[in-house]
Amino acid sequence: WIPYLHAASYEIQVWKKSLFSGGNDRLIRDLYGSGDNYYDDAGYTDPGNYYWKIRALDADGNAMSNWSEPAAFQVVSPTPVAALGDSITHGGGAVSTGPGYELYNWETYSAVPIKNLGYSGNLVENMCERFERDVLGFSPRILIIMGGVNNYRQGDSAWSIIHNLAVLRDKCSSYGIIPVFTTVTPINPYDIAHVGFIETPPGSWVSQLQTINDWIMKQPYAVNVSSKLTD
Repeated sequence: WIPYLHAASYEIQVWKKSLFSGGNDRLIRDLYGSGDNYYDDAGYTDPGNYYWKIRALDADGNAMSNWSEPAAFQVVSPTPVAALGDSITHGGGAVSTGPGYELYNWETYSAVPIKNLGYSGNLVENMCERFERDVLGFSPRILIIMGGVNNYRQGDSAWSIIHNLAVLRDKCSSYGIIPVFTTVTPINPYDIAHVGFIETPPGSWVSQLQTINDWIMKQPYAVNVSSKLTD
């Protein structure tokens, strides 16, 4: 959102619309944050129509503004295809850009509906941990999996990353979901060195990337996106 002048914090309310005309909408969450964005990491899996609104608060917690106009979103379940990943799935890899911005949300370019289950900053082990909560709630037939870049750029070994990718593959198999892996994207160490909150990748990142992608391309269903991004 656009920051409000001299605001100390913000109150964000998330509501679920009533199924009936004239019915009462239901307050789902009352959240508080600062800055100009809030990352609601709990997720929404209950089908329906929702909206959120926000107001600015002063240092004593008193309202400084009216409530904003509501921003609507819809949750549909089941969905035939879902995408599990990190910020590259969540919002195109752009800093603080959520999937509501179509320019950064690659799922919007697809000819079939895809549920965005990306979570910025995720490691592959995080994706394993939230599989049951975030994936199974939407009962996808196909799960696109893109993960590992946050692992290898911080020095994790290729085989530890592959182990967790295999865990995801096996979780999919146990629930009758078809996993479609996409190769791990390359990075630009020169640019990363100029970003203050990201550590400089180890010199072995290229060989680690190749080992991961060799494993991915041997899976029954895999898409090579890395080769298009190597420049």
